[in-house]
Amino acid sequence: MRQSPEVAKAVLLRIEERLALVGLNEWEASRRAVGHKYAISNMRRALKAGRSGITLRTLEALAPVLHTTTGWLVEGDERIEDFSSSVSEILLEARRRIAEFYDVSVDEVQLDLTVSPKRRTRGSPSGE
Repeated sequence: MRQSPEVAKAVLLRIEERLALVGLNEWEASRRAVGHKYAISNMRRALKAGRSGITLRTLEALAPVLHTTTGWLVEGDERIEDFSSSVSEILLEARRRIAEFYDVSVDEVQLDLTVSPKRRTRGSPSGE
């Protein structure tokens, strides 16, 4: 993904915004997304060196960790962000309540929310 320095800076700002919202530091978000803690700091380092250090593959891995979409990280579509922010705030509050109930830190609470779409047949909105 080739991008101008301005676009890369905007992407990094959106990543920082999401980190603050979901309550993760860049090392933990990077680790969850790609398996090591340097993905975001490598992007920043590449930008400072004048290189294109942001890859679509990394953004695709980061988006779910940051409770947003790759499209929002790349383009910053506000409609997507409004919905994503609401969902993120609800999930964060759920993690806080679970952590409080079990007397653990919020970082120890992981929520796996996987949605499987219903199979639909032609002409039947419920798939029946």
